[in-house]
Amino acid sequence: MTKQTPIIFLVVALFAAGLVASAYFLDIFNTPTPSVNITLDKFDNELDLQRYIVSSLISGEKYTDYMLPLLGGFAPTLEYHGSSQMTAEARGGIDYSFTNVQVEGIDEADYVKTDGEYIYFKNESKILIAKAYPPDELKIVSEITLENTSISGIYIYNDKLIVLTSTGGYFYILESRPDVVADQVRSAIYPPPKPRPPTSNVYVYDVSDKDSPELIHNLTFPGTLFQSRLTDGKLYLIINQYVYGENRTVLLPSYVNDGTNITIPAEAIYYLDGLHEYGYEYAIIFSVDIDSWIHSVTTILSGSTSTIYMSYNNIYLAQPVITTELLTSEGSRRLQKTAIIKIKVDGLEVKPSALVVVDGIVNEQFQMDEYNGYLRVSTHVWEFIRKEKVVTSKTYTNIYILNEKLEVVGSLTGVGESEQLYATRFMGDYAYLVTFRRIDPLFVIDLSNPIKPKVVGELKIPGFSDMLQPIGDGLLIGIGFINEDGANKLKISLFNISDPTNPTEISNLTIGEKWATSEAAYNHKAILVISKKGIFGIPVSTYEWITAVVNKSNNNITITYQQPVYKYILFNTSEGRLQVIKEITINTSITDGYDKPLFIWLEYVRGIYIENNIYIVSPRGIILEELTK
Repeated sequence: MTKQTPIIFLVVALFAAGLVASAYFLDIFNTPTPSVNITLDKFDNELDLQRYIVSSLISGEKYTDYMLPLLGGFAPTLEYHGSSQMTAEARGGIDYSFTNVQVEGIDEADYVKTDGEYIYFKNESKILIAKAYPPDELKIVSEITLENTSISGIYIYNDKLIVLTSTGGYFYILESRPDVVADQVRSAIYPPPKPRPPTSNVYVYDVSDKDSPELIHNLTFPGTLFQSRLTDGKLYLIINQYVYGENRTVLLPSYVNDGTNITIPAEAIYYLDGLHEYGYEYAIIFSVDIDSWIHSVTTILSGSTSTIYMSYNNIYLAQPVITTELLTSEGSRRLQKTAIIKIKVDGLEVKPSALVVVDGIVNEQFQMDEYNGYLRVSTHVWEFIRKEKVVTSKTYTNIYILNEKLEVVGSLTGVGESEQLYATRFMGDYAYLVTFRRIDPLFVIDLSNPIKPKVVGELKIPGFSDMLQPIGDGLLIGIGFINEDGANKLKISLFNISDPTNPTEISNLTIGEKWATSEAAYNHKAILVISKKGIFGIPVSTYEWITAVVNKSNNNITITYQQPVYKYILFNTSEGRLQVIKEITINTSITDGYDKPLFIWLEYVRGIYIENNIYIVSPRGIILEELTK
């Protein structure tokens, strides 16, 4: 694929410039990776918290007595009130798919879940519960309506349905001001929109009676529910809360548990002494046992989290860092670094344990992986060098291997120079990287010796993969795009990686005449994987030009319009090549008053497998297809 290189370089350059101006990035000057003098500590009291924030934001130095008068308006007030594939035996004999996740056994929230008999799915502001198995009993049995909120994901655990929601945005405060002169009326009555602070909720329903779900727990957090995980009946929530309220008052973090307002004291808040901020957020890790509702809370005063990764024993928060370093000659070097905070998890006990800063960007979860006690990280580096009045840049990919203390024990830098990192997949002793500029290199990195990672294989093919998904032994799927004959098409690749030194593309398919895309290219949860059958499925979106005759005021008018087409495609890889075995079109058309078809946008499309049946689930409903044996 030939990418729009000038446009992409402009967008990335603007993005990098935006990072410099952002108010939510850490700042480390003249600090080589990974030697950073950082300590993990807790505040003594609320005044200590306030002093730390003021001193870090003002100068990056320890506070002194002359700063104390600045603290007068900082009274802390609370203004808010408010997949893996399992065996059939493990599921009571019914064979069905789980959400496609990064770590087997650690579930991730999605719009659709199943327990093998029922399907739970989002429909605008509702959660619908459908009887799905046996197939001849397919029907909606109940619904849960949540007003004035946006549903961001759900979980199903035993007979508990967990619904994650959020609110926030902008609103107008309308006023009546007869005393204002005419030329000021408009601004007085319609002032600029004011932001509404985001609020996140977690609702837990007892769905043992599927016909009558019962709300049993309600959590409310001021702030954004950034990510969540569910494992062994324990739910882990990562919430970002604002530090400041109105008039720049410092707020203590808080939440509401089943109607009880709880404020987290300053003495319970961790901070990273040595990392000074342009702006602060509270990163709250809330862990709760779904059955007993016993919970614990860990809070860190830190920067903005870009992504998280959870293993069986740890949660890792990745946070962007901007740094400027002096060169040996006159000039400066600027690049983004990433701070990674390691949080030890032992049941409900959650505690920060280590931190490291590495060169480059970590902005998606598959760039981190824990294996045999080591954390492996891939980073994309975009480096700007200014010498006198000339600015040059270069890009490349780094791999870091870190021990349990997050000390770098091995690294591989400068991979794919002048290329951008598009996809990462760690699998056992190997890492697979897709970079792209003009042609798509698939790099294979041998990590079996953590001290000396090395490139052992490389493949160059047209197009690029945004998502890498293993399927069966020695096979890897790539989902991405290619430009052919001026058309931006979806490209599905099947790689043979059984020989790490010689990865090969053994089959590929392109989809779309002019344009095609898929959520699966950037969201792994949109991929259905049935490994034992060598089958996977993804949603696909295309556009078609339609000519139709419509009746407007009894006159037949010929019109031409673009029609979005939503499909779900199932592929077979069992014979070592890609084959389309089923292509299901989802009807999204409705008709207006003039018989002109209208088309609705689908927020998601998911495929679910239950006992040789495929259920295509979207906000429009469920399509049931039997999988050919």
